[in-house]
Amino acid sequence: METETLCSDDDAQELLKESHITLLQLSTVEVAAQLSMRDFELFRNIESTQYIDDLFKLLDSSGGLQQTHLKQFEEVINQETFWVATEILREPNTMKRMKTIKHFIKIALHCRECKNFNSMFAIISGLNLAPIARLRSSWEKLPSKYDKLFQDLQDIFDPSRNMAKYRNVLSSQSMQPPIIPLFPVVKKDLTFLHEGMEALLSARLKCLPLVHCKHI
Repeated sequence: METETLCSDDDAQELLKESHITLLQLSTVEVAAQLSMRDFELFRNIESTQYIDDLFKLLDSSGGLQQTHLKQFEEVINQETFWVATEILREPNTMKRMKTIKHFIKIALHCRECKNFNSMFAIISGLNLAPIARLRSSWEKLPSKYDKLFQDLQDIFDPSRNMAKYRNVLSSQSMQPPIIPLFPVVKKDLTFLHEGMEALLSARLKCLPLVHCKHI
């Protein structure tokens, strides 16, 4: 029994072309929204005990590190950072590379508006990777408006004074939940808190004999 051809080869090729969507065809607002929804879904499902497990490097029953929402959330930054670099480097045309860089800067801005600092940082990090930073011909074609915007967004993550600018943004009255924080800073703070408490307890324990002697 012969099967009926649904469409000609030419039509099939045309449909195939139409089905291929590039990053530049996507709305920067929509991309930022989708990134934020994915990140928030991971972040909101992190159990508080997972932070403790991660801090103490607790192992699962098989002897390996536990795969949790926290681990997935931690991996998101690397995934998004290298996604940025991949999208830019796969484009051989200098002008289109510049447009892709501009597109990502706009996505980072919209992530900022979505209060998704995790993805915003990942995108900024991707644009700062050495293979991307070396694309001088592409960066030189970037409109000054977007170069300035990139610098402003990057400035939020200035590491000086313990990420003071980022912390000030988070603590501002206009910053209301839901917020997707920058995970490396969360992890750093928890680690410092843990190590600081250990040092404090150790110092107090050393003082106990002296206090005891004082009351004898």
